Amino acid sequence: MLKSKVPISSLGVDLLNYKLVIPDVHGDHDALNSSLKRAFDFARDSRMQINDLIFLGDYVDRGDYSFEVITKIESLKNDFNVTTLIGNHECLMLKCLILKDFRSFVMWTFNGGVNTLKSFVLEICPEYSSLMLDLDHIFRFGYKKSAKPDLLHFYTENYTSLIALFERILKDDNVYNFFKGLSLSLLDNENFYIHGGIDMNFIENRGYGVDSWVDEMNSEFDIALNETLSDSKHYKLDMLDGVSKSSGGSCDASPVWFREKDFSSLTDVEKLITEDYLLAAGISRMFVGHSIVDSVKRFVFPSGLSVWFLDVGMSEHYDTYFEKAGMLVPCKDSLDLSKSFERQAYNLDSFGYFGHISNILKLEDN
Repeated sequence: MLKSKVPISSLGVDLLNYKLVIPDVHGDHDALNSSLKRAFDFARDSRMQINDLIFLGDYVDRGDYSFEVITKIESLKNDFNVTTLIGNHECLMLKCLILKDFRSFVMWTFNGGVNTLKSFVLEICPEYSSLMLDLDHIFRFGYKKSAKPDLLHFYTENYTSLIALFERILKDDNVYNFFKGLSLSLLDNENFYIHGGIDMNFIENRGYGVDSWVDEMNSEFDIALNETLSDSKHYKLDMLDGVSKSSGGSCDASPVWFREKDFSSLTDVEKLITEDYLLAAGISRMFVGHSIVDSVKRFVFPSGLSVWFLDVGMSEHYDTYFEKAGMLVPCKDSLDLSKSFERQAYNLDSFGYFGHISNILKLEDN
């Protein structure tokens, strides 16, 4: 088992405290384990101590081992302070498990939910395996719109079994505890972590206060999530259903659907106002997943506040050859004020080695 601490006596020095931030795993258990190992090997060799793990959402779908991923993350809570943020794929899954209607079923399965269902059935209720074989057969040529009539027939023919299966999955202790432990965002020492991102439109449409919007947003989410899980019949997380036009939707993006291009498409005025909201909340930089990038990238607001995009497609599903991902962010008590943040934070590169994120800035400057 990974341990959070390196014996100080063996080094004779105080250790630097870092937080490990891991983006979208998408059911790739091996990539998760590889990322953790590389991070802790690097920490050991660099006189670092990691007590905090922050996951940016999208643990399920696409990959073949979603159940193993969430059970692994749940087990990490025994040794670390673990924050698990919700992603849009957790919303798709939970909505289907709760509502059990065909629309939600289509949205989830067409976004990689078939692999998640197979993973959960194998580990929780293998008696539904034949049902999964029939479902898998529908998508043998990929997730195409032409499969929708066959999926509707499958759904209606197996409705009773599917309802029982969804209820069985949600009642599993690992699954229930995983969903119950999700958060929408984390603000920690001027660093803000959220799955997709956020702008002025979402903040103002929800009616949050200028300097209290983070607490109000998180509180609204926590209440809605608890009501959803306690009721198990009504999905109360409608605040997260806003899919932006850049993602195929028709409205302002919610924090789990916001993408890299949604930041760049903001008008100059919207960028200024959004940055004012972030600064008023005490945010200096934002860390997000969701938007797949070919290497860790950043977006810079007019006054210099930065957004770091960490989702390099670590799941084997994407064929990006990024089998590992993560960023090591220094804790406040380990910051050297004589150095920039970028000279003290590290990210895994395409070869699986940690380097200063200032290297990314050099590439941008060139």
